[in-house]
Amino acid sequence: MQAITVISVSNGTPDIFVPLFVIVIISAFKDLFEDIKRHKSDNEENSKPCSVLDLQTGEFVNKSWKRLRVGEIVKIVKDEYVPADMLILLSSSPKGTPPNKHYLISFQKVKHL
Repeated sequence: MQAITVISVSNGTPDIFVPLFVIVIISAFKDLFEDIKRHKSDNEENSKPCSVLDLQTGEFVNKSWKRLRVGEIVKIVKDEYVPADMLILLSSSPKGTPPNKHYLISFQKVKHL
């Protein structure tokens, strides 16, 4: 609207261009910095080991989280951080109280969203 001289308060000179350009550049650099930081954090988490069931030997072997594939069975110990979506098949905690006495209990805390 500033470029239209009839309705412009700046005689057709787009004065808002420079401040807008500066804000967009600062925002872009902030987003770039956050993405680089998140990428490093993700690589660090994905390089941590986990215990995966080897179906051929029947034993748990160590494997990095980034090498984990869909359908593999992972052994999680108490208070271990899990950087992936998982389905809980079994818990070693004692059975629940009535009326849920037939269900095993596990607690999950979701963060880093």
